[in-house]
Amino acid sequence: QLNTMVVNELNKQSNPELINPKIHLQNGQILVSGEVNQSGLNASFSGTLTVDVTPDGHLHYSVISASLGPLPLPQDMRDQVATQLNDILGTPQTQDGQQIYVEAVNIGDGLMTITGHIR
Repeated sequence: QLNTMVVNELNKQSNPELINPKIHLQNGQILVSGEVNQSGLNASFSGTLTVDVTPDGHLHYSVISASLGPLPLPQDMRDQVATQLNDILGTPQTQDGQQIYVEAVNIGDGLMTITGHIR
């Protein structure tokens, strides 16, 4: 389901940066792989993410590692990716106009469970 959701979101973009994404959930981490097309150049991408809950009940993503082809991305580039993820995915979620306060997030083998309540 997560792979389908990501593909659908990327398909909404006129020129998605990540092509053929694959997402795996295991051991508290999100493993992402795919291809990146920048300025006509293709390279394989892989990254490892974690997600935590902020004190105000929002999701916060961190990029633990990432590489393009055989080259690891430097910390400042990983920070930029994390900022983009948090801008897109870390925004407060609502249900019926009420904000959802996230209490916990757990990632296991193929499953991410988010626990929260409506404020």
